[in-house]
Amino acid sequence: MVEEGIQEILEKYSRGLSGTEKDIPSYRQLYTSLIQTLPKARDGKEFVVGLLCATVLHDLLRNSVENRYLKNSELKTYLQKLSHSVTEWATLDWKKIGSSLFELGDKYRRIPAAQRSGYYVEVGGFKYYVSSTDDNLLGVEGIPLLAFFDLDANLSDPKIAPEVAKWYAKVVKDLLEDLDRKGKKVHGLLFIEKSFSDIGAVTLMPYLVSETQLPASVYRMDYWNQDAKVVGQNLLPESNYCIIYDLIGHGNAVLEAHEYLTRHYGSAVKGCVAFFDYDIGGGQALLEKDIRLVSRVKLDEVRAELEAKTLSAKKLMKIATRVPTPKTEEFAEEAKKILSQSIL
Repeated sequence: MVEEGIQEILEKYSRGLSGTEKDIPSYRQLYTSLIQTLPKARDGKEFVVGLLCATVLHDLLRNSVENRYLKNSELKTYLQKLSHSVTEWATLDWKKIGSSLFELGDKYRRIPAAQRSGYYVEVGGFKYYVSSTDDNLLGVEGIPLLAFFDLDANLSDPKIAPEVAKWYAKVVKDLLEDLDRKGKKVHGLLFIEKSFSDIGAVTLMPYLVSETQLPASVYRMDYWNQDAKVVGQNLLPESNYCIIYDLIGHGNAVLEAHEYLTRHYGSAVKGCVAFFDYDIGGGQALLEKDIRLVSRVKLDEVRAELEAKTLSAKKLMKIATRVPTPKTEEFAEEAKKILSQSIL
C-alpha cells in the first residue's frame, strides 16, 4: 500500500471542509497528518507546501482559536477563506498557493487582538475553564465541551497544586509497581509536549522524576524532524514507558506517542496516568493497545455540577455585559464582582 503524500492529504481534507467551526477538528487532524508526513515528502516542492500549510494551521489553532482571539463573526469569515485556501494548496500550483496565502494573511492580520474571554468554575475542589461565548468550547481533540479541565490553572494555584501533584506521585508509583508484578516493568516516564491548548503535565516532570527515580523523556508532537522529536533522556530500545498526561479524550496523543515508540525503538507504552477522563472511548482505545489508564476524575462524576455552574456563569456574563439601564445596572455590577473572582 502506497503511503499518502502531502498533496493527497490536502486533497482528502479539502473535500470535507464546510467553511464553518465544524472544520476545526479536521484542521487539527490535517495539521498532525502534515507534520507526520513532512519527512516522507516526495520532493522539495511538496515539502515546502506542506510546511507552509502546517505553519498557517498551527498559528490559527494555537494563537487564535484556542485562546478565543477571534470573535464568532471574524472566525466565520476566516474559516470560509481558509477552507478555500486548503483547496488551492492541494493543487501544488505556486500561483494559486501564493495568492491564497496573501489573501488569508491580509484578513488575519486585520483581526483585532482581544483578551481570552472566559472564567473558571470550581467543582470538586478543581478548576474548569468555561468560554464566555454561547457556543461550546472547541476543546481537546475537537470535542465540544461544556467546560475544559485546565491542569495549568490547577497546578498554578497554591491551594490546589499540592493535592494534584501528590496524587500523580502516588498513582504513578502504584501503577509502576502493579505493572512490574505483571511482568511489564516500566523503564522510564514519557511526557507529551502538545501542539495546542494548555501546557499540561510536562510541568510535573522534575517532581515525578524525583519521586519515582526513573528517567524521563518528552515527546514533542510539533516536530517533524525525527532527530528533534524526543528530548530529555534518550529513549531505550525494546523498553516500556508510562505516559504522564493531563486529560484523556479519544486518547489520540497517547496513541501517537505509543506508535512512535513502537516504530522507531521497538518499545511500548504500558501505562498512562491522566488526571481527567472525558470517558468517550479513550480508555478503551488505550486498552486495545495494552495501555492501562488510571485517572482521578471522570466527566460523568462532575457533569451535573459542571452544567449547573456553567449555566450560572453564562447568565452572569450576559448580565455583566448587557447595556446598563437604571433597572439592570445594580445587577450588572454585582455580576461583574462575582465573575472578577473567577471561581463560582
